[in-house]
Amino acid sequence: MNKAAEKRARQRFELLKGQLADRGPEEGTLKILRDMLADTEAIQRQRAAILARRNRLRELLPELAASLDELLQLPARRDPGCLAKSETARALVELEAEEGELFRRGLRHRQPEPVWGGTVDTAGALRVACVTGLVQLGEVRVIDDLAELLADPEPEVRYGAARALGLTASAMATPLLRLKLLLPEEHSETTRACLEALLAAGGEELLPFVTQWLDPKDASRCTLAAPALAESGLPGAVEAVVACAGECRDSELFELLCLALAGAGPGPGLDFLLAEVTGDSGSRSEAALDALRPWMHQEQVRQELEQHFEGREDTLAERFREMRA
Repeated sequence: MNKAAEKRARQRFELLKGQLADRGPEEGTLKILRDMLADTEAIQRQRAAILARRNRLRELLPELAASLDELLQLPARRDPGCLAKSETARALVELEAEEGELFRRGLRHRQPEPVWGGTVDTAGALRVACVTGLVQLGEVRVIDDLAELLADPEPEVRYGAARALGLTASAMATPLLRLKLLLPEEHSETTRACLEALLAAGGEELLPFVTQWLDPKDASRCTLAAPALAESGLPGAVEAVVACAGECRDSELFELLCLALAGAGPGPGLDFLLAEVTGDSGSRSEAALDALRPWMHQEQVRQELEQHFEGREDTLAERFREMRA
């Protein structure tokens, strides 16, 4: 596609996006999207899939499935970056397509493309989308697929597999995630995803396994476990993070623990932060106050801090007034 044609195609994409937002899926718009899903240019199919997904156009499911089927047969040069295939698979998954066989084909897809010094597989996002689709369909074999993807060379695939394991109802999810957490993993986001998925799949029974990561002397592990626990909603999880923060003497780690506790919402996490602020403990009070910024609209938080800082002119009081303004 030359530059002029690409410019026109981008303009049509923006026009369609506006029409869908203003008037919804009219027949004329749907016809254009169906034509785009059969276009010889992969980027046109990609754009149509994006619009179908964002606007929940389930009436385009047959065309999306046919498009992915054809895209999987194209050479890499026709879909650089595997972008059209990945977006189409994502649309099918989010629109809850029942395309088990197609998802399984996408799961097996590899697309090595040249980079400086070798090649890179660009089909990682496609594999993640397809395995998520298989999880949604309750495929019996999907746990085996996820086990393999946890060892995929691409970090984004390992991350996606961990998140998908948290969505399964399989009893095998928790031992797989525990094993993954006991093995070396260079990608921190994958480790955090494993922790979150483990808590989602295993519940309170897995708290002791995860809370052992809350060692204030090991900042790297603690930083990953604290948000996962604080956001899990499990009884005792926030209290474990509070206990860790109370023992922490590393200022940078303490700031991260405060942010995790703020993310847990009303309860023992916010109570701890308020106590740290009103305790006037220097840098710890500053970190706790900064973490409370998103909660300044909450009446109890605002009133307690206003009462504490009333009549004071020190640096911390000034910071509170700036945050409240």
